Amino acid sequence: MSGAMRPVPEMYPITQTFYANATIYNYGAGHGDIDYGAPVGTAILAPEYGVIRHADWSWNLWGGPSEWAIREYQIKAAPGDTRTGGGIMACAANGINSRWWVAHLSRTNLNPGDKVEKGQIIG
Repeated sequence: MSGAMRPVPEMYPITQTFYANATIYNYGAGHGDIDYGAPVGTAILAPEYGVIRHADWSWNLWGGPSEWAIREYQIKAAPGDTRTGGGIMACAANGINSRWWVAHLSRTNLNPGDKVEKGQIIG
């Protein structure tokens, strides 16, 4: 994301990088995101402008259990499962319809269709 900002302050370290930890769960492709070691309650900021497509628990993601591609390869947890998948997640589409995701949120007040600005608190 050209011009995107870090969603948490610099004092919180990256705990997992892109393509780290290839496992049977991701077909050897490695981790497809960046994880930050921020404490619960840390304000998470929108990395860039976007229109919210999803802001809810991962079990409410669109598509069925095997429809990975239509939900952009995000794990859809079983209903009520708070330990699998991304927990509370938000997804937004930017001006060129590229998408960004944030996951493992403790809460969010966003709804699909909401517009967020770069740097706005989203979770």
